[in-house]
Amino acid sequence: MFGLFQKATDPVCQMKVNKNTGYSSEYKGEKYHFCSPDCLKNFDKEPEKYLVRRENVPAPSCCQKNNRSCC
Repeated sequence: MFGLFQKATDPVCQMKVNKNTGYSSEYKGEKYHFCSPDCLKNFDKEPEKYLVRRENVPAPSCCQKNNRSCC
């Protein structure tokens, strides 16, 4: 049953999420997936802030405290 779960990376907290469930938003023709409604809301407020995230930039502190869903 491989291939049923397509993974994406939440651009806000960098968590791996299932593309087929959860939260998503479209920006400039691209669909982004999120682990929680808070990450979705933060992205929708300032998408460019999260799209220019560089490697080795830590996730928001709310995500570091919770090893499950963010914020």
